[in-house]
Amino acid sequence: MMTFLARLACAALAGATLALGQAVPFHVEELLAHPRADGVGLTVVPEIAAEVFVEYGVNRRDVRRTVTRAVEPATPVRFDLRALPSDAEVFYRVVARPLAGKWTPRAVQSFRTLRSPGETVTFGIAADSHAYAVWTRFTCKQPPDVPAYARLTTTLDRMASDEALDFVVVGGDDVMTHCNSGCKACDVDGVYAGAMTAATQQEVQLRYRQTWSTDLLGRLGKRRPLLYMLGNHDGEAGYGQNFCDSHSNQLRGWSEQERLAYFPNAADSYGGSEKGHFFSVVSGDARLIFLDVMRFTPTLPSNASGWTLGDEQLGWLTNEVLATPETFKFVFLEHLVGGTTEPFSCGHYGRGSLRSTETGKPEAPFEGEQALVHALLRRGGVQAVFLFHDHVAAYGEKPGLDGVGEGVVYATCGQVGSNVPPWSDEGWYRKAMDFDDDGIAEYMTDVTGTRKRGYYRVSVGERATVEYVGTDLEDPTKDGAVVFSFTLDP
Repeated sequence: MMTFLARLACAALAGATLALGQAVPFHVEELLAHPRADGVGLTVVPEIAAEVFVEYGVNRRDVRRTVTRAVEPATPVRFDLRALPSDAEVFYRVVARPLAGKWTPRAVQSFRTLRSPGETVTFGIAADSHAYAVWTRFTCKQPPDVPAYARLTTTLDRMASDEALDFVVVGGDDVMTHCNSGCKACDVDGVYAGAMTAATQQEVQLRYRQTWSTDLLGRLGKRRPLLYMLGNHDGEAGYGQNFCDSHSNQLRGWSEQERLAYFPNAADSYGGSEKGHFFSVVSGDARLIFLDVMRFTPTLPSNASGWTLGDEQLGWLTNEVLATPETFKFVFLEHLVGGTTEPFSCGHYGRGSLRSTETGKPEAPFEGEQALVHALLRRGGVQAVFLFHDHVAAYGEKPGLDGVGEGVVYATCGQVGSNVPPWSDEGWYRKAMDFDDDGIAEYMTDVTGTRKRGYYRVSVGERATVEYVGTDLEDPTKDGAVVFSFTLDP
């Protein structure tokens, strides 16, 4: 592959003559997102006014070139690399010049299109990075929080270099346009980006730019296409300003506008909701179903049963799990449509997993709308639900009243690298995450869960294998090791 890359880097792929000149600097470098069987979206953000195009192909005999786009400084420009074969390694490079300047090709990169049926697919899950907040605490806090930033970037770099990964699911809580005290007052590229929750459209723009730069999640985007879903800190909740979760009623529109500037609308690639809040992706024999419990809940719930997917999303989900043929089906969700929370906790954000039930026991029916969702997932043959929000990694199969497993594993996804909040050491939370009711929270075992930062690697062939790859900067012998794993059958 390297020989081909070296030749490609020296060639004018589409027949253009490139006179090397001053390279265009970029705020956001190559950012691949929302892969398809026939292509992918690619976004860059030049620092200066520039013209940009992309050359791409699977070999030197079949090379395409996008249209040339003129772009203003600090403005996202997106290309659609299309008409490619499935299950193929694709080589590409961005070519740019300052206005009236000379063209300069950037380094050749590669990615893989989605797998064909019958082929093994492997993907990563990057959960709850809180990336923008971590960066502000590293850059603008005194003293700087060096360990949190080091854990985050180490884990992201490990995912970027994990050759097994076809793509990465980014599970939200990254841009932090809705943020509490974790986001310190900070400048992005010399412009003030606010403190805590973003208060203006410009502050939202700056946070998106910084989050997807190579300081943070842009470390993944050159070779690992991203599937992006939203968390509770990404500013697009269905409810607006309220008594304890205060943010501007305009934040949802600002955040949505910037998301769609950086990422292709998932609806255009996969169907689902109009603005990409719920959608599904098929690669190999796996269907990945992405839900949004935040957007369609109209008011901040006063108890954990107040969460809802809404009629439209629930109807769509019914069809996705009952009328689709894939052998493996996985659901991705910020948190349960229900859940448990500390008494009097502001927000009732539905933490917990198998104990988020009517009695607090794992074998009891789930609370609220999650009971309906769980029954639907059982009928549709869904093997696993991947949950974010809880900042620890753990898994367990939901048992029924008879104690027998009901076939759906619920796995919390850990965190890529931010600090573990203090509630993970509190009694109510340890009890909520004790799936087998043995008095020990699963994330304290390093067997069925862990507190380590890291990511899931999911490989789906005849069976599905799920591994949690841990980041441990204190013990180099354990850094990058698989902490625990489990398998899922068809």
